[in-house]
Amino acid sequence: MQESLIPLLKSFFFSVYQKHKVDLFYKVRHVMMELIDLRRQLLSGHLTQDQSRDVKRHITVRLDWGNEHLGLDLVPRKEFEMVDEDQISVSDLYKMHLSSRHSLQQSTTQGENSRQRHGEPCRVPVPHHLLVNLKSFTYNSIGEDTDIFFSLYDLREGKTISEKFMVRLNKSGGPKNPEKVDRLCALFTDLSNKDMKRDLYIVSQVIRTGRMLLNDSKKGPAHVQYRRPYGCAVLAMSDVLQIISELKEEKDFVLKVYTCNNENEWYQIHENIIRKSSTKYTAPSTNYGLIISLQLLRGDMDQVRRENPLIFSRGVAITRKLGFPDVIMPGESHPT
Repeated sequence: MQESLIPLLKSFFFSVYQKHKVDLFYKVRHVMMELIDLRRQLLSGHLTQDQSRDVKRHITVRLDWGNEHLGLDLVPRKEFEMVDEDQISVSDLYKMHLSSRHSLQQSTTQGENSRQRHGEPCRVPVPHHLLVNLKSFTYNSIGEDTDIFFSLYDLREGKTISEKFMVRLNKSGGPKNPEKVDRLCALFTDLSNKDMKRDLYIVSQVIRTGRMLLNDSKKGPAHVQYRRPYGCAVLAMSDVLQIISELKEEKDFVLKVYTCNNENEWYQIHENIIRKSSTKYTAPSTNYGLIISLQLLRGDMDQVRRENPLIFSRGVAITRKLGFPDVIMPGESHPT
């Protein structure tokens, strides 16, 4: 069935391209991507009965719409399943055709009105997960052990929306625990479509452990260690979201580490960097700093684990979103 549709789709898209029907081309493309997404939701097995019924109804409407524009026959269905024409009378089959045609027209009209009111049709939300992997910390002028904290920050609301992920490095910039050399990555989970439209930033705070001041003499008790704030780096999600959304693999980015001029303002250094309040921090003398890789994953966690076994085999840390996710599936437990 699928193989027989490929030549038909090729012929259809070629005809649309020749006739410069750009709107129809993108509508069919959108419907195809939507059907793939809806099918993935249906196979996940985490939908309630009402959600499954809504998804099946939406799939049926989209299939009938596609068949109509591809010049195919309208498939009679009962309870979202194809009926056997040999097991049903002609009159009932005709009534079913009329009912399907009426439902298609009604649903299409409602869908267009819904898009005009709400921007897009109602659909089951699909969570996003952001994979952050620390490749290296090349800004090695500190010469001391460092703790690096990663989190997601919403500038518009002025608050952190995720838990913090910590990486411990030695004075050479390598992992503090050599046995965890491949465990420098975290998966920020349960980000909704609304979250992806926020003014989000990846915030990385660098805390050094060592002498009171960097220019202190090394003479003195070697066992005395102080934890002091050192620097901060930020990366706007709006600058990288489109790039990582189109890729199926990790993409590297370099984050400059800015140092705070006054430790009393350390708590808001990330805001000062974002708002470019240059008097509050000192820019680095080099473009090098934190090198991280990002990858965007979609779907429920069970599906993400099945499709990306290599990511979870290297000991990725699960960093949850603060509060409850937008959609709580039956049988799932979530932190308060």
